[in-house]
This record gives sequence, structure tokens and C-alpha cells, in this order.
Amino acid sequence: MGEDAGIEITCATMADVPSIRTVLAGALSDDPMLTWMFPVRDERRLSRIALFFSRQVERLVAHGLAHRATVGGALVGAALWIPEGTPRDDALPDPRDLMHLLLGEQRNQEVIEDFTRARSGAPSGDGAYLATLGVREDHRGAGIGARLVRAGLESLRCPAWVESTEPRNVLFYERLGFQVVHEAPFAGGTTTMTRLVRDTMAT
Repeated sequence: MGEDAGIEITCATMADVPSIRTVLAGALSDDPMLTWMFPVRDERRLSRIALFFSRQVERLVAHGLAHRATVGGALVGAALWIPEGTPRDDALPDPRDLMHLLLGEQRNQEVIEDFTRARSGAPSGDGAYLATLGVREDHRGAGIGARLVRAGLESLRCPAWVESTEPRNVLFYERLGFQVVHEAPFAGGTTTMTRLVRDTMAT
């Protein structure tokens, strides 16, 4: 679809949390990382993915930076950032326990080890971290993802970094001024984790 004049980008509130986790679960269900983590495609898969995002969404809407995209009042996309200095969230459930429950002990340990390997040797990320970006499939191609990222960059006005396991997203981020600084095999070698950074002078 083309540019949609009815798109509104605004800061998310706690009232948006259920809609954000639902949209992210659907929008990112085919992401290589989530395909690897949640391979069983049954009727509960999207619910498990929504649970995976639940603590992050709550934390970053409350304490980080979160923007939502709406069209006709319906939430169709969201971007969640972790700015430097974002306070630790000690609320329960602990994300580590949640992952253990969702994946099981052995699978959870495999995921932790693969993340550690993929990030080993990567330059440290400076500035704000773009933790999650997702747009509903039926609203892609209208520039919503780019507008969500730009809204965060304009609010933060600091260096930023992001990691992606979807190869198609690398060009998307490069067009927004990010540069690739590290690549490593991920998800059991089924895809690549790419780290990109953006300084404050990028346009």
C-alpha cells in the first residue's frame, strides 16, 4: 500500500499495552528469531509470542520510550526503545522466569547461549537501543515503520543502535542512517544477527 495520510504517530500509554503486544506478536511471528524460538505452529503460538513481549512492552511504555502508529483509531504498529539510563524494572514476573516457562529449561538455555555467541565480539552499543519494531502486515508498505523509527530518533537525539535477525531489514535500517558494524550466525545457523549503529549526525 502507498503512503497513508491517515497515519498518526504518537507516544504510547499504558492503555495501549494489550494492543501493542498483540500487534507485535502478529507482525513479528515470522521473524527468523521468533520462528526459531517458537517453532511449533499451533493455535497458541501467537499467544506465547505475545507473552514473550509482555514484560518488555510494559517496561518500555512505562519507563523507556514507546511510539504507536494508528490508522482510523486502530493501533497498527509500535516501536519500543531503551534509552541510556532506563531504570531497571524489578516487577514480577521476572523476564528470565517467563522465558523459562515459555521455552522450557533446555530450550531456554540454548537460546541464551546462542545470543551470547552471536553478540560475542560485537562493538558495544552506544546510546538508545531500538528493542522492537513491528507493523501489522496489512499496513506495511505505507512508510509506518520508518515513521516510527524517525519519531524515536527525533525524541532521543542521541546515537542509536539496533539488532536484526531478518536480512531484509538491514537495508531498511541503512536507509534510516544506520550502519552495519557486526554480523554473526544466529538461531542455530539458520539466520544472521546483524548489529547496526547510527550516530547523531546521520540523516
